[in-house]
Amino acid sequence: MKRNKSFTASRSLRASNQRRTMLKKNHQKVMARRKHFAIVGLTEESSDDC
Repeated sequence: MKRNKSFTASRSLRASNQRRTMLKKNHQKVMARRKHFAIVGLTEESSDDC
């Protein structure tokens, strides 16, 4: 009996799409955190000079 390839293919496609969206979300969080710390660092440096 032949295996139904479309079912397993769609499952792996869905898994890779979920993985990609999760990575995108995590990457956006990391980039936002880096930007925030850079801005905080700059404001602290400028406040130290005054």
